[in-house]
Amino acid sequence: MKKVVKARAVKPARSLSSRPKAKAPSAAFEIAKLAVTALEAKQGLNPVITDVRDFSTVTDYFVVVSGFNIPHLRALFDEVQMTLKKKGLQCYRKAEDPESGWLVLDYVDVVIHVLLDERRKYYAIEDLWAEHRRTR
Repeated sequence: MKKVVKARAVKPARSLSSRPKAKAPSAAFEIAKLAVTALEAKQGLNPVITDVRDFSTVTDYFVVVSGFNIPHLRALFDEVQMTLKKKGLQCYRKAEDPESGWLVLDYVDVVIHVLLDERRKYYAIEDLWAEHRRTR
């Protein structure tokens, strides 16, 4: 007699398309501008917003900023989180290893990269999207 085994339902992994998106692109851009304002308040170097809505399924905007040193990176990182949290926005994911010289905050529609200046030049994130619209 053969034993019958029932198949278990497996939950699919969370796909990019299931990530909650902003109701309107302008809402995402407002988040990016708010992040830049917070970064400028802490003397972030050369903050840039890049519009990747038509070219990326991951996010709508990238914000890239440089800091002077590791404590400055941490201050920029914390300031953005506090500012956006006051507006009711929670960070979806974050990578926060200051010793690496690159911190990332993912707000789904806006991904914020906080880098040491030499890391920013080395990885050249902005150059990867150079053909796309830079909004700031």
